Amino acid sequence: MASLFFGGAFDELRLMDILLIAGAAFLLFRLLARRRTAMAGANGTTSQASREADAQAFQSSASLGGTTHIGDEPAWFDRERFLGGAKEHFMTLQRAWDNNDFTLIQDYVTPELYNLLRQEREQHPANNRTEIVRLIAELGSVRETDQQAEATVLFHGILDENGAQNEFNETWHLVRDLRDGAPWYVQGIEQNPAI
Repeated sequence: MASLFFGGAFDELRLMDILLIAGAAFLLFRLLARRRTAMAGANGTTSQASREADAQAFQSSASLGGTTHIGDEPAWFDRERFLGGAKEHFMTLQRAWDNNDFTLIQDYVTPELYNLLRQEREQHPANNRTEIVRLIAELGSVRETDQQAEATVLFHGILDENGAQNEFNETWHLVRDLRDGAPWYVQGIEQNPAI
């Protein structure tokens, strides 16, 4: 699936880009609104050390010197490590949303998405309870564009929302700088048809 946001990381932002961002943010808010409270066994705060460990798992460990061919992953890209980190990010962001922890959310999303999330969160009650019952992450694509890498991850599984189990299926769009150890940031989320 093609990236929701086209290269350049918001260079020359146009009306269509704004509409796409707003649409993706709406979908993200809808998703996160379904999962408000902490996952089973997860409460309270997240330490800086565990945030750094999560971020490190989501970063590339290899140097960024490879070239990308259409349909291929860049030479520096570690698929298994990336997907493991993506799942950690999903769970961390869920906890942060549930706990209304925008300091933590800011560490994982682009500034544009962060601002939209803050606005959306104000419109939702804080008393829902959500547990991630099953979470599967699959790589959609990863590519290099100019000085950035873009990736899509398909997440699907089951959420327990206030005692009712629901399936979910969504694509997260991520971006990072092409420098060794740069973190990935979520720049958009779209809801997919049920599998």
